[in-house]
Amino acid sequence: MLKALRRKILLMNIFFVGFALIAGFTVFFVISFRQANKDMQNALRNLITSEEPLKAYSQLFGFVHTSGKMHVVLYDKTSGLMKVIAGKDDDSVRETHLIAAAKALLSEEKESGRLKRYKLYYSRVETANLIKMAFVSEDTFTRLYTDSAKEAFYADILIVVISLGFVMFTSLVFYKKNLDFIEYISAEQRRFMADASHRLKTPLAIILANNGMIRSHQDEPVSAQTAWLDSTEREISDMKRLIDGLLLLSKSETSLPSGIKEDVNLSAVATRYALQFEALAIESNISLNLDIEEGVVIRGQDQRVRGIVLSLIENAVKYEDRGGSIEVSLKRNGNKIIFKVRNNTLISPEDLPHIFERFYRGSTQRKESGHGLGLAIVKAAVESMGGQIKAVSSERTGTVFTVIFHAE
Repeated sequence: MLKALRRKILLMNIFFVGFALIAGFTVFFVISFRQANKDMQNALRNLITSEEPLKAYSQLFGFVHTSGKMHVVLYDKTSGLMKVIAGKDDDSVRETHLIAAAKALLSEEKESGRLKRYKLYYSRVETANLIKMAFVSEDTFTRLYTDSAKEAFYADILIVVISLGFVMFTSLVFYKKNLDFIEYISAEQRRFMADASHRLKTPLAIILANNGMIRSHQDEPVSAQTAWLDSTEREISDMKRLIDGLLLLSKSETSLPSGIKEDVNLSAVATRYALQFEALAIESNISLNLDIEEGVVIRGQDQRVRGIVLSLIENAVKYEDRGGSIEVSLKRNGNKIIFKVRNNTLISPEDLPHIFERFYRGSTQRKESGHGLGLAIVKAAVESMGGQIKAVSSERTGTVFTVIFHAE
């Protein structure tokens, strides 16, 4: 389906770009034709008002025309005689035709224009005793214009071909990247739906089985069926945690409106949650070390900031082995605020690229309860506040989660 969409978008893009180019060139030639017509009218007038030979009349194409293609008819008002005095060597228009056109022109009021009946363009100048009339045939003008426009026409065709080729190439590259991203998102959505369905399927099956057991022992008192009821309650609680996590993730991925941002004392939040896990760390013989700079304040939503800090410290304590150590640090570096949580438990290279994905649970997590939404929620919350989060894991550094906020 996406391949068909790619082809459709590409063809539509080429069509519209090609249409725009052709429309642009059509407008150009219409304008150039009108300009050439105007230049030709000026040339006709110059022919009968200037003693110098005509050299050229096109401003657009620069083609040269001599007076040999134009005809001049002189009318003597006193004697009433009319004769052709220029253009006799050009037999494209017969002399009788020119005389007839000149006679018709005597009744025209406009000094220049077109005689449709005779297919001639004209210009005339009238003095006390004489009327000078210059003519050029429509066929001659069209032929001269076409000949002069050929070079520009071929250049425009070349421009169209090159432009369409460039559009096709860039469209292929651009749409491939974008449609690959859409395909990735689509695959992620399918995987998310499959994972969510799988997570919900098991507790629902257990609830239905428990309900069936209770129905099959309807004569027994409630006290005798507490095992089924307790199991149902546990599964419902587990489903509620899953649904709450999905809702929280959905809310975290929605950008915060600027109106609900507030100043959050990140130093106080980090200290509070680190001390909250101190007892659990001591019980597990884990060393908890704090390096938190005081007075670090960020702009954001208090609930999301607390969720980020709590999840990262909780994960560090949960997955650290007995006798290990955890470090929580918060520093300001220029306009950056850097929050780090480090422990010694390594994440495998296979798991590391996927730890922020929904429902992903690495090999070290499968023995723990949960749905694999915690780090996905943390990542969405951090990015909703314009921050970045990354994780590295190596023998030298241990596992370090780094969150970077930008001070406003």
